[in-house]
This record gives sequence, C-alpha cells and structure tokens, in this order.
Amino acid sequence: MLILRMAWNELFRSFLPRPPGGRDFAYLLALIALLQLLGIVIFSAKLGVLERSVDAFLGKVPGYGVPVWVRQNYLAENDAGAMTQDMVDDLEARGFPVQTFRRTFDGDIIRLPAQDVWTEPRLNAEPAFEGIFADTGSVLAGQQRSTATATGLSQDVVSHMWSIVLDRENFAQFLDLDAYRAALAGRVPPAALDDIPQDIASLDDMSLLWLEMRVNDRAHLVPFRVTWANYLGAGHIAPDFVLPAALHTLEAAASASPGLCLDFSAGPAPIAPVAGVQSPSLLLMSAEDRAARSTPMGAALTDLHAAMGGSLSVANPSRVSWSAPDNGGGTCAATVPWVVAALFATAGDLALSDWDGLSPQPVPDVGVDVSRYTAPCSAINPRERAFALGATDSAQSSCGDDPITIETANASSGYDEMLVFAEDRIGLDGLVSVISCDGVTSGALDDTLCMPLASASDESGDQATESRIAIHNIYRDSLMRFGFLSRLIDAVSGPVGWSLVGLGVAILWVQLGTVLGHRRGQYATLIVGGLSPLQIVVLVCMQVAMCVVLGLAVAFGLFLAIRATLFGAIRALSTEYDRIALGEMLDVLPVPALGLLAFLGFMLLTGWALTYLQLRSKGVSRGGVIDRLME
Repeated sequence: MLILRMAWNELFRSFLPRPPGGRDFAYLLALIALLQLLGIVIFSAKLGVLERSVDAFLGKVPGYGVPVWVRQNYLAENDAGAMTQDMVDDLEARGFPVQTFRRTFDGDIIRLPAQDVWTEPRLNAEPAFEGIFADTGSVLAGQQRSTATATGLSQDVVSHMWSIVLDRENFAQFLDLDAYRAALAGRVPPAALDDIPQDIASLDDMSLLWLEMRVNDRAHLVPFRVTWANYLGAGHIAPDFVLPAALHTLEAAASASPGLCLDFSAGPAPIAPVAGVQSPSLLLMSAEDRAARSTPMGAALTDLHAAMGGSLSVANPSRVSWSAPDNGGGTCAATVPWVVAALFATAGDLALSDWDGLSPQPVPDVGVDVSRYTAPCSAINPRERAFALGATDSAQSSCGDDPITIETANASSGYDEMLVFAEDRIGLDGLVSVISCDGVTSGALDDTLCMPLASASDESGDQATESRIAIHNIYRDSLMRFGFLSRLIDAVSGPVGWSLVGLGVAILWVQLGTVLGHRRGQYATLIVGGLSPLQIVVLVCMQVAMCVVLGLAVAFGLFLAIRATLFGAIRALSTEYDRIALGEMLDVLPVPALGLLAFLGFMLLTGWALTYLQLRSKGVSRGGVIDRLME
C-alpha cells in the first residue's frame, strides 16, 4: 500500500502548476495516450473499411448477417436438379440461415392494369415491374413497414385478401398515379378509386393495389392489401414488390391441375368463386322497405355489371341479381373471384350478410403451405400425382378423392434462387466452402448438397464431388472483389502495423530512459532509506501502469471526439447511399471493444518490460549498487 501511495503521489504531482519533481510523468502519460490513440484509430479504420466494404459489395442485413446469392448449378457435369426444401433444411442445420424466393415479372402471374402505369425504363424500352415470391414477414420484405386502412371498403372483405409488400422508393419514383387511376376507372368499386392518393407524397395512405391476375383462363383485376416498406430484398436482390410464397404454390396447383378449378386470387385461405350475386327475396317487404333495399343493391350490382360484364336484373320485383359472364367454353364454371364480387356488393352501407350466399365459402380439401399443397387425389394432374405417390398406373387410377400432398420445392420444380447468410465477414469463407462442396469426396458424400463427379477421382478411388448449387455469377464477382480488397488491406496493414509498433516501442524506450534517468538519484536515496531494488521496480511499474490506464481513457475520449467531428459527413454519406446503409448511420470508425482490451494488455506488458530493462541498465536490480545509481 505504501508503494502504491508513493507511486500515485509522484504521478499526481507532475500535473501541479509547479511540480517538485518535474513533468516527466505527465509527458510520459501524454505520449502513451497518443500512441494508444494512433493504434485505436488505425485498428478502427481498418475494421470500418472492411465492414463497409461488406455493405457495399455484398450487403449486410442486421440480425441475419452477410447474404450469399445462390442458385441451381446449371454448369454441373451431372444434372443437379432444382433447389429443394431438403437443401434449405441441410444448410440451416449447419447454422446458416436461408431465405428462399422465386422471381416474378409483369405478365407472369400478375400484371399491372395498364402498361403506362409503371414508368421505369429497361434495356428493351419496355416498362419493368419485377418482384419475388417470398415470406412476407422475412428480411426480404424490407424494413420500416407501415399499412393504411381503406375506410370506404368493407374490412370483412379486405381481411381475406392477399397481402403485398411494396418498395416505397421505387413506387414513389416509377408509379404514375394518374395513369393508375385512369386504368382502374370503371373496373373497380368507386370507393376503391378514393383510396388512390392525389400525389406521391401521400403514397403511404394507399391501402390497396389492384393487379390483373389470370384465374381459370380469365383475367381479373384483383385487389391486394398493401404494406409499404423500405429496402426490399438484400444485397443485389432489390425487387419492386414481395408477394407471399403461398400464392405461387396455389398458382402452381391451379396450373398443374386445371381440374381443381381453383380460384387462388381471393386470398391465402382458398375461397370458392361466385357465379352470381343476388339479394334476399323482396316480395314480403313493404313498398318503402323494398325501395330502401333494392336501390342501393341495384346500384352496387350495376357497378359490378359495368366492370365484369355478365347478366344484370334490377327491375325484378322479387329480387335484384347479377350473374357472371359466360366462360367461353372453358373447363371450369363461369365464375368471378369472390373478393372482387364481394367488394362491389358491399359498397356504401351494404354488408356481406345483406346478400344471399355471399359469405366466403372455403374450398373443401384444398390446403396450402409455403412449398406444398393438399388436394383430392383424383383432381391432381397424373404427372404430379405419380411424382407424389411413386405409384403405378393402376394405383393412380384408383386413388379416389382422398387428399394427397404435392411438394412444389422438389427436384423438378424447386426454388429459383435463395440467399444463404453467413454470420459475419469472417464466416464467409466457411459458407462458400459448404456451398462449393470444397474437400468433400464420395467417401464422405452428403448427397443433399454434393454429388459425385464421374470424371475425377483421387488415389484412394474416392470420386471428387461437385455442388448441386452455385453462387450467382454477379455475387461471385462481388465476393472476388471483396476478397481482393480484404487481402490487400491485410497485406499492407501487417507490415505497416508492425512498423508502427516498432516505432512506438522505440519512442517509449527513449521516453522511459529519460524519465528514469532523471530519477536515478532519488532511487538511490530510497534504497538507502530501506527500500529494496525490487520495490523500486514495483514502484515504477505501478506508475507506468497508471500512465497506461489513464492514457487509454484519454485516448478513448479523443477517439470519440474524432468520431463526433465525422458525424456530419457520415450522415450525408448515409443519406446519399441509404440503400447500402439501410436507413442507418454508417459506422466508419467502430468502437473496437476487444481492441481496447488488447491495447491495454499490450501497452502494460510492453511498458513493464521496457521499464524493467531500463531500470536494470541503470543499476536498479537485485544486483545493483548505490555507486552505479549515483553515476
């Protein structure tokens, strides 16, 4: 305790206005603080450049990590097959989160109500409207989400609709509201037109998006519940919209098995389409009540008839009714999507319960999940049925109406693409090795991701392997560029860093020599007074440790001040490149918590070692003599 008090008193006195022993320790503390500040800034800048390079080249998603864009290996020597759910499960079992998706373009399943609604030009001068099918609650569905409510429409109907996530920035830039409104006029309920804002500044108030969808050989305008979000996708994947993956599954079911006559437009829970809409009987009502009911119902069905065609009867005193247009000899009955008919029929103050038979009717025996659907066996396309059952022709013909499950993410119709996430840039190499089947031979083959390569084998006879999946060429190029930058920084920072360490150690050696040289007489006096040489070494080492700890605190404070001076420039950069920053402030000088501890440990060990060597060279050791100290 005496040694500690003596060490502190001498260090403290060096900061007094007239220090009795000089300011040697104040200068030493300042030097150590500057050396630590230099190290912290260099280390932090290196981390900042590498981390922001990940953002720029690859993209980084908070909570998920660094995405790697993967697709089917089309260049494989063998037939790799499509990307299946088993591959997704395998990668996730290895600790790599996966987000699957399927691309869709204007005209595939959905289409804008008119071509001039979307103004984004592409290479072929045609408007482009691109999206993906994915989990609308996943990272691919963006951030900062918001929804609005269409106050003029029946919420009982709206609640059944499909959802769609729209990219705020893209829609604000490319959606022509006037063209969109004109394209919908006369084709949707009048209240739905009121949901369209007058200007782009109020775009978040739009709660529905109407898109054409082909259902059972007929195209219908179908409404989608809108969720607005920023930064859809991840990395190089930047869609204009995200649709639920289950919609693709139902569309695949309807396309593969037309006999289902499945109306997949009404919402995620399949609802039977309607062949017509009619009011309850009006005959038993008084003339006044009949007029009060038939007038709004007739107006609603008149709007429905104008938009959808078909047959209209509003003059019949017994009831008002509308029938769907003829299907033109199609396989399925003449119907329209329930959600569309229900929106027209619930105009004004009308409700679903005011009509006969308009309540939503679930489709029996049809269920849907993200990558599979269940339907009666007899209605399933024979090819799909055979693939699902692995059955013979006789077994297929006698399967009856029992429900069977059809996978839509199998080897013949798997996912188009997927993003596989590494926890951070350090984990990228491991993920790329797993994706590429590096080092895997047929003797230790995991046939979920890897398959034997017939043209190559090693000395033991084990065949080399190739992967069923491959990193997308665009992403592989980005990985190569990031790898080059990372290795270049490592190649330069190593020699430069160690050179600076050597320079810092040399400067610290000189400064310690000066400080201790000025106190040789004092140390001789303390030894004469009864302190041992070892206690002198401990005393000085304590003072050096105090300088290191206090110097680190000073260095960290100066480091935070440097970060503060960069705030304005970094905020402007983050705003300009918000797609890379994902709406957050770019951190070009991250606080290296482990780096601070490393600097503290390194400076303590270095300071103590140099202190001992300097004291030994000046005679303060177990073998030191007073005469040598007094020289």
